[in-house]
Amino acid sequence: MFTVFDNVTILFSDVVGFTTICSKITPMEVVSMLNAMYTNFDKLSEKHKVYKVETIGDAYMGVSGAPIKTKFHALYVCDMALDMVESMKDLTDPSTGQNMKIRVGIHSGTAVAGVVGIKMPRYCLFGDTVNTASRMETNGEAMKIHISEITKNSLTNYPYTYTERGSIELKVSYHFVLNVTQ
Repeated sequence: MFTVFDNVTILFSDVVGFTTICSKITPMEVVSMLNAMYTNFDKLSEKHKVYKVETIGDAYMGVSGAPIKTKFHALYVCDMALDMVESMKDLTDPSTGQNMKIRVGIHSGTAVAGVVGIKMPRYCLFGDTVNTASRMETNGEAMKIHISEITKNSLTNYPYTYTERGSIELKVSYHFVLNVTQ
């Protein structure tokens, strides 16, 4: 059974230079690095009421507004994203000894959600909102949170500051960087 959620905010993050990092460290170090990062992110997901959808390699996906509907979906996700970026100060890239870096992309809109499969069934989200959030992350910059104009417009009552990044070739025409300071 699938459900249409009219108002969700989706977050994608990934580690900057992950392939290069992995080529310089042991598989055990990769697992240890990802476990430390995902443990932090999972705690933040609980704190900010963001549902962890999945992790694939170094990619982390979360949503608010599904499976539990809330009018605060954009606020919850953006607060989590700010904390995710801040948490990277405590995580070390084992290949360089410097801090790890992530990219974060966020978009709000409609999504279809439900459990798929019978062997290891998973809760999945589908739709253009998912694709756009992923593109926001892929086209983002290190240690910045890229949000679509739609998400920005959902946050008008909250004390965030933004840096205009301008247009990039996505299905959304304009996006912004959510600044780390509130």
